[in-house]
Amino acid sequence: MSTYIAILKYTLCKAKNIRGRIDGVNPMLGAFFGAWGILWESESRRVEIALFIMTRFFETVWNYLKHRGYVKPIWSGEVITSNLLH
Repeated sequence: MSTYIAILKYTLCKAKNIRGRIDGVNPMLGAFFGAWGILWESESRRVEIALFIMTRFFETVWNYLKHRGYVKPIWSGEVITSNLLH
């Protein structure tokens, strides 16, 4: 996991400096190159990392769809789910 984060942050920094701007492309580049860091992890850790990243992926897709108006959020839906988890 530390390899993934290190490559991700390094790529974010380099992309910002090379491209000269901060936009949505930089995190995509960082995630793409950071994903290669999983190759250095043991197989048992790969599953754990994939589960961590999968939840972030679904949250990102949901926020994108909500921002574009394709889905309508449930009133206090975030509060309901966070109360169920604790």
